[in-house]
Formats: sequence, structure tokens, C-alpha cells
Amino acid sequence: MNRLSQKNEWETWPEALRLFLRGATLLSCLPVALIVGLLLSTINQSN
Repeated sequence: MNRLSQKNEWETWPEALRLFLRGATLLSCLPVALIVGLLLSTINQSN
């Protein structure tokens, strides 16, 4: 089974942790984290 066909869903917390440590969530959370970080930084610097 290759990496693209692996299941990226979880039902228990240990499965979620394994997905996180394997990097399965990195590609989806990185753009969101960058946008939110930039927005919060901009708000903080404007005060």
C-alpha cells in the first residue's frame, strides 16, 4: 500500500497521533497556520 492510498481518517486518539507524527496532516494545516499567523501578527503589530 503506497502513501497516497493510505487511510487519512482516524477514529481513536492514538490513530490521530500516528497520522500527525507521520506528517499526514502537515500539508493541510500548514497553509491555514501561515494565514492565521500572519493575520494575528498583523493585528498585534497594528496596536
